[in-house]
Amino acid sequence: MSLTSIDHPSDRDADLAARIATLKDFHQYYRDCLSEPTNFPTIGNYPLKLLHWVIDRCNTDVPQLADFLGTLPPSGLSPEHQLAMHVAMFTILQANLASHYNNTYPNSTLPPDVIVNIKRGLNRVLELHPAGDYMALNVQMLYRIKEIEEVLALSERFPDIFATYPSLRAIMGFIHAMLGQHAQALAWLEPLAQDPQGRDLPLVGLSLMTSQYFTGQQPDWPMSFASLDSAPDALPQLLEQLPAIEMVEPLEETPRPVVFVACDDNYFMEHARYLAYSLHATNVGKLDLHLHLYSPSSQVLEELALLRTQLPGLSIGLSLERGPAPAPQPTTYYATARFVRAYQVLQHYRCELCMMDADALFNGDWDDFARGLPATAELALARVAASPFWERIPAGFCYYRPTPLAEQFLAKVSHFILHNLAQDKLIWFTDQIALSACDDHGLRGDAAVHYLDQRTVIDLQHTPHSLCWMVTTKKTGLPLYDQARQRLALRYAA
Repeated sequence: MSLTSIDHPSDRDADLAARIATLKDFHQYYRDCLSEPTNFPTIGNYPLKLLHWVIDRCNTDVPQLADFLGTLPPSGLSPEHQLAMHVAMFTILQANLASHYNNTYPNSTLPPDVIVNIKRGLNRVLELHPAGDYMALNVQMLYRIKEIEEVLALSERFPDIFATYPSLRAIMGFIHAMLGQHAQALAWLEPLAQDPQGRDLPLVGLSLMTSQYFTGQQPDWPMSFASLDSAPDALPQLLEQLPAIEMVEPLEETPRPVVFVACDDNYFMEHARYLAYSLHATNVGKLDLHLHLYSPSSQVLEELALLRTQLPGLSIGLSLERGPAPAPQPTTYYATARFVRAYQVLQHYRCELCMMDADALFNGDWDDFARGLPATAELALARVAASPFWERIPAGFCYYRPTPLAEQFLAKVSHFILHNLAQDKLIWFTDQIALSACDDHGLRGDAAVHYLDQRTVIDLQHTPHSLCWMVTTKKTGLPLYDQARQRLALRYAA
């Protein structure tokens, strides 16, 4: 919905405030990646390595910076300029507290007094040396610490400054796209997409794609949405581009829902075995398991045979594909092609299918989860409100009943993926873009689709009552998750 579709000014103000509040709840990554300073006024005789250390988001050590500055020769700058540079460096270190690497504050929001100090520092820098580069730095640091209202206000007061710096245009394009102000977003993003220096800035392509889609256009970069408006008649031919799926040891019967997991050798050894252990520990006799393996080694196949002996009562089916991945980045292909393989496995079994990430653990009881599903639900998808459009439907957990609707949805997702694979447009978010686009385009308002609270099935906080615990890019150093894996290893692999 566009803000311009709301008639009453007070309603527009309330809606905008709600959208800004949701945007502030986005993962800190979406602020970090756009707020690394890309322009800085001259630092005179100071070494560049000092500046690189300061802008590294990991660094917050103010005493160390003071020690550095105390050992340096004169900068050769005017007193006002040197003082501005010093204040800017100390202020950046304070703003680094907000980065994902350091941020342990509730809801990733810095305390009010810290925000006040950062803003005072930024204002003092501009008083001492009102350069455009420092204005750009000011905007980036305000954005990093969630001061979105101030960023929007500054863009109206200083449009020429914002137009000068691609990093600021990228911030504005992302903000407006996420607020649903797509015409404004495109005004910032379309010139960037034509600019070789701006095109590759973080989130430019994804934000442009989002605003094009919601203004009725058909995005073609970084991904093509052309398949959304066509029937999946080309799907059989596109499937022939992939290595053939081999149903090596399919489940003989499927009286229970089947958990589907796809992985390569590394993820099987590091993660999928533990997922199988956890499934047996919590839901043996309630669920079965089907593994799809990418070019498995003999060692992995031997480990799978051992797994069957370790987990009595758990039926484990196997499919695989062999040969090199048909994409430049095999890991991206593995993460994405699993939805195509899930579509083929659903067609084979014609049973309830629960698709999960391999790096996950079952924590709760399946029967409790199933009782919570509406009887009319044919498809259950996790949904995240505080996320960009391309992550609205996360790929970590999807539940399908063997109905035409569920099969058609997976066919549409597979068609989207394979259409982009054929054009060499697979990117890391491809699976989630496909899910989110196909959900919005084909399922919006359908009563047979049930949306799950992500925290119950993709629990990244590892709480006691969720069905599944999962991890993101950080796979270890998570106490509850690590302890659960250790207990499973002692029980099953000792």
